[in-house]
Amino acid sequence: MSIAETFRDELSSLVSELVSGNRPVVIFGAARGGWYLTQVLTYHGVTIAAFADSNPNKQGAYLGMEVLPINEAIEKYPEAVFLPSLLNPKNLGVVMATLKAAGAKDIRYFIPQSIYSYFTEIEARNCDHSALAESIGKYYSGEGRDALSFSPSVSCVVTQKCTLCCKDCGAFVPENAAPKTYSVSNIVEDIRKYCSAFDIVHHIALQGGEPFMHREIMKIVEEVSSIPNLLFIDLVTNGTIVPKLPVLRAMARNGACVIISDYGPASTMISPLTDACSKNGIFVDYYNYTENNDWGMQTPIQERQRGEKENDAMFQECVSNPMICCQIMNGKVHRCTFSNFTENLGLIPTFNADSVDLTVYESGNPELVDGIRSMAYRKTALNACDYCPAKDRIFVPAGIQIAKPKKKRAAMDNKS
Repeated sequence: MSIAETFRDELSSLVSELVSGNRPVVIFGAARGGWYLTQVLTYHGVTIAAFADSNPNKQGAYLGMEVLPINEAIEKYPEAVFLPSLLNPKNLGVVMATLKAAGAKDIRYFIPQSIYSYFTEIEARNCDHSALAESIGKYYSGEGRDALSFSPSVSCVVTQKCTLCCKDCGAFVPENAAPKTYSVSNIVEDIRKYCSAFDIVHHIALQGGEPFMHREIMKIVEEVSSIPNLLFIDLVTNGTIVPKLPVLRAMARNGACVIISDYGPASTMISPLTDACSKNGIFVDYYNYTENNDWGMQTPIQERQRGEKENDAMFQECVSNPMICCQIMNGKVHRCTFSNFTENLGLIPTFNADSVDLTVYESGNPELVDGIRSMAYRKTALNACDYCPAKDRIFVPAGIQIAKPKKKRAAMDNKS
């Protein structure tokens, strides 16, 4: 039996048991994984009693249902089936043990089956569904998982153009007087080559600039969605644009999600964007920078002449943060956004060792695979690290708007 058939049979069996036995269902985790479980179970006619979450900030309500502390959920629904919703299985053992210790009698993990169902039954992702099932199975497998190669977080810059001009922008929008928009074919080819270097790429963030400024963002989503070892596709937006209905429908059809960087007053369209996504079945998440005040200044950019050991230690601490990702842009893979954008703008020298040229080899070429993996897994500092403010960075309020740089006329519609 194929993994796809196994997923379908296991989910069908669970649904039949829950519906026929009239068992209450409590989803543990009021976040993205819980959203997927809700979509799938509701689609199959299962009623969800409540959510449970150990994070006090998430307790209250989610998706129109109550979110209870674990103990209260178990007390209120002692005979419930508890479904952990972790998308990353790394901490599943801890969660299962926590629920069991709190008194949960029946705990089941059905995220792999639910994700597959969501992408292939509720939506119709544009990829080989059997290959997608294989990828999901590999990612969530316990035995043999250590032998697989997994990509760290990765993003792809589809355009440098942006609707905002934020002081201390991490994409250096104020310093870029000639922002470029990249072609669909180049973007997709770059992402395909990157994904060919790994067994599994958990997710990719399509970003800018502002990704919804790319006139062919719908085509990008559709093409990238066809890569079967790429599980999740996110579009990271500043909340100033509501895409047109065909774009929203294509995103929903291919299971793409929206991640909103909330810059407060500058993010003027968050409410209508959220409403549009909700109406079209698109998951939305937020990162409120105005509350967290953790936007670090990118300047001054200068050679700091730190020692090799200091830079190595700084680099290792930096990339241990899951928010620090590999970044694809215009035929290159960099290990961090600072390295990418500062080199691209000529703010630091070009260091060939700090990036991988994706244009040199075809997808899957052993030398390209080795180069991408070496960059993704590297433990030693980049040359760019010695120009980064790093631990000396001053944290400032996010989204402060300044005057946009004057564009170079010849570069206004530049595409490469």
